[in-house]
Amino acid sequence: MFYARRRQSLPGEAYPLGCSFALCLISVENGFDFSRRNSPPYFVEEGELRRFVKKLRRSELYEDTTGNLITVREEEAVDMTTKLFALTDKVAIVTGAGRGLGKILAKGLAEFGAKVVVCDRILDNANQIAQEINTTGIAASTYVDISLHSTCQDLIEFAVKEFGRVDVLVNNAGFDIIKLSENLAEDEWDKIIDVNLKGCFNCSQLAALQMMKQGTSGSIINISSIASVVGIKGLVAYSAAKGGINQLTRVMAVEWAEKNIRVNAIAPGFLENIMQGAEAEHAQSDKQTQIATFTPMARRGRLEEIVGPVIFLASDASSYVTGTVLFVDGGYTAA
Repeated sequence: MFYARRRQSLPGEAYPLGCSFALCLISVENGFDFSRRNSPPYFVEEGELRRFVKKLRRSELYEDTTGNLITVREEEAVDMTTKLFALTDKVAIVTGAGRGLGKILAKGLAEFGAKVVVCDRILDNANQIAQEINTTGIAASTYVDISLHSTCQDLIEFAVKEFGRVDVLVNNAGFDIIKLSENLAEDEWDKIIDVNLKGCFNCSQLAALQMMKQGTSGSIINISSIASVVGIKGLVAYSAAKGGINQLTRVMAVEWAEKNIRVNAIAPGFLENIMQGAEAEHAQSDKQTQIATFTPMARRGRLEEIVGPVIFLASDASSYVTGTVLFVDGGYTAA
């Protein structure tokens, strides 16, 4: 056990200038007996003390009622880093979770303790991913077509029926058709906007209403794209939708902040996973060369590299973060 006495907590003890605590190591059985310490004091300022405690990882600070003593008790250890990012008992919905990035995000949320609703337009895929998660975590699966408001409502009701609440929504589902502007048909434009933009709004609105009904905090995470701010050939409708998601994120964040519902977006760069509708474009050899050339890290992102940002935004680690668009792109938009 370690204890740290505040400055001047004992008469006559000299503290070096700028130091606020005397840190000592004592045996557990000695408790708070200052006279039986096992090591001489190490004088530290408060910031240094807290950095020391952080390095212990499995420790917590306890302060007595007089404010004179802080005790670091490893036998009552709590990994504060893990606790900060923990999603234990939170219910998270991930759309488009039957494959690709959505599948990885659903599994990542489950690993951090969330109960996950895996939803997809292809129910068999959603069922399979939920089954895989259930070997070590908790998940349920259902159908959703996010372009249809009614099935989004069914999704929220399913989550509440299965797990009693909704705490986190990850709007991941997406679709693309790569065509030059002059060749894109009206129905193709409509489909891309309906899935990528309208679908995001449908799910966000309904999830937020449920969070408000619960009277609890919540986190909505929208998957945007570097195409929301960079012109990429052949992505006119997709780029418009993702640009819309960025602004949707900001407006919803402002409107729902007083309800303690945070809304943020993650904008990935080029990932190893290829979005449905873009397979042919990315099969071309010169596409990979282009990506490596214009991405400072000179590679595609791994799907697992999006999990960390999602966990951050879903957890209490980001409790004061709302209305932001986080670019996870290997430096693409910085170049």
